[in-house]
Amino acid sequence: MNGLRNTLFLTILISFFLVFSANAFNEKISDITVQAESLRIDEGKKVVTFSGKVNADAGNFIINCEKLRIYYGRLEKGKEKDKKIKIKKIAADGSVRIEKRDGTIATGDRAYYEPAQEMIVIEGYPTLRRGDDRVEGAKIILFIKERRYKVVSDQKVRVKASITLK
Repeated sequence: MNGLRNTLFLTILISFFLVFSANAFNEKISDITVQAESLRIDEGKKVVTFSGKVNADAGNFIINCEKLRIYYGRLEKGKEKDKKIKIKKIAADGSVRIEKRDGTIATGDRAYYEPAQEMIVIEGYPTLRRGDDRVEGAKIILFIKERRYKVVSDQKVRVKASITLK
């Protein structure tokens, strides 16, 4: 059972980084390293949770947060060792910072990735920065396939953009 659990965990972890980096940042992965103070796998709820000063380095980008949860499900049925994993949702909470090697930085209190909709949503005072340019609002939605984003306001937070003309 421990061998199956370790295989399941590694499959989920590799799938997470393949999906997130290839689609969200459209770049090839090099080495992947995840560091956290703790790791919990709940097979009943089908969630893997990294907690405490999480640092996920996928070569082309780095994610820092306090908690990273990966929700998964089975893609197809078969023999136990042949079952494939499908990532349903990835959620990051607590001082989320996603930094690409090109200097683009997204921050917020929480972020989640929905593979089915091919989008990343950043909430809780989100900002998106590159160089001196910066946008912020109540919510930032990154549409991965379309390579565009939308900044949304609410009654408390208005959209704000600071752009440096060169």
